[in-house]
Amino acid sequence: MEQLKKQGIFVVLAALLAAVLGALTVLVAPHAVAAEGNPDLNRTGSITVHKYAKTDWQGKKNDGTEQTAPANARALAGIEFKVQKVEGLDLTKPESWDVVSRLAPKGDKATANGKDYNLAAASSKVTAADGVAKFERLAAGVYYVTEGADNGHNNVTEKAKPFFVSIPFPNTAQWLYDVHAYPKNEVIQPATKTLDDTGFKKVGQNMVWNISYDIPAVSDGKEYTKAGVTDKLASYLKFVSAEVKVGDTKLNAGDYTANNDNGFVTVELTQSGLAKLKGKAGKKLNFALTTTLSALPADGKVENTGANFFINDMVKPGKDTPPTITPSDKAVVGNYRLKKQDKDTHKILEGAEFKVYEKDTNTEIAAAKYVGNGVYEFEGLYLKKIGQNEDSTGVTKQFTLKETKAPAGYVLPTDGKTITVTAGKTTTDDLVYDNTKQTGPSLPLTGAAGQLLLTIGGAAVLAVAGGLYLFKSRKRA
Repeated sequence: MEQLKKQGIFVVLAALLAAVLGALTVLVAPHAVAAEGNPDLNRTGSITVHKYAKTDWQGKKNDGTEQTAPANARALAGIEFKVQKVEGLDLTKPESWDVVSRLAPKGDKATANGKDYNLAAASSKVTAADGVAKFERLAAGVYYVTEGADNGHNNVTEKAKPFFVSIPFPNTAQWLYDVHAYPKNEVIQPATKTLDDTGFKKVGQNMVWNISYDIPAVSDGKEYTKAGVTDKLASYLKFVSAEVKVGDTKLNAGDYTANNDNGFVTVELTQSGLAKLKGKAGKKLNFALTTTLSALPADGKVENTGANFFINDMVKPGKDTPPTITPSDKAVVGNYRLKKQDKDTHKILEGAEFKVYEKDTNTEIAAAKYVGNGVYEFEGLYLKKIGQNEDSTGVTKQFTLKETKAPAGYVLPTDGKTITVTAGKTTTDDLVYDNTKQTGPSLPLTGAAGQLLLTIGGAAVLAVAGGLYLFKSRKRA
């Protein structure tokens, strides 16, 4: 009987233990391991952004899986991306999943079905050399991804549209916890800068710098928001004016503004100018900046290397923005000095005038300036245009030098001299130019020397007369 009681107690205890364990299993199982088809909301995930310039990705998928980029795809480094979690969504509830596909940005919030959702603090990363920025250890939820600054000077004219990503992501084959996104950018080639030296011959004259870039396309429904150039001029260049062309069409004065802030020049299209870009994608937008060369650089190199450009989503440069445009060429100028002196006494002369001419065409280039002490100078004669990376050392050009007016009392030479001008500013005399005095009128013979000659001449006359008298006297006798 006692044995039966003990067995009964064990049976009851075993039943109770089984019931407790069964209850625990029911409570724990849903949170430990999800059913095979359900998303595991306790699992963290990642968002990997792959940034490329816009190109043809035909045949590629946008299903959250990693893709192989086309052979001609160009990865963009230095692009900032931000990720913010959408607050107020619980992906354990079906109604939250109903919201996910309807989310849209609304200022600093997200919205769906007439309800706004706050965005958590942003986490930001910058794409590496391979164009990848990866956000890891992200809890289950919905995230808002936006593109930020272009720190890699990629000339991004239109940022990728913001987008939402859920973790996990409902791929047709399986739930994805490591999601890959491939937002594309509209980018353009760097702007070019060339020197137009038409008509430029010397310091004090104008030269034109052309800054040009392709007009990018814009997405449907978008407009051109801004376009222009900036140029931080060297101290020896003075801004005169600007002209803008779309393709071969010159814009009107009201289509752009030109501002010169102490040598920092900004030329920017107005709304009327921006409207004229519509339908012109692929054509050149050219900004012609006319400047005066006001002084001769010591090394003779006239460079203009401070330019930037901007259009649409590109950041408008400021005074301290490093230049991104490399000019294709530069001008080389040099001066020439000559010293004027008397050929016989070597004393300095002033009052002369000199000019230089093109050696081959005899076209007048410049007149010399008298700088004192018998020295005449031609400042900043244009020698030639060379490539931006070429060395100006040894650059020379020959001219014809002519004296067009001699100092009073000196002979004006009739022939010219071939001179060679070198790059840069010289402080020594390149040439000593002699002048001879004019021939004076014949003078009467006066003074001691003249009197002596007259005395000798008179004596000779008397001697001859005396001789004739004696001859005649003897003959009569």
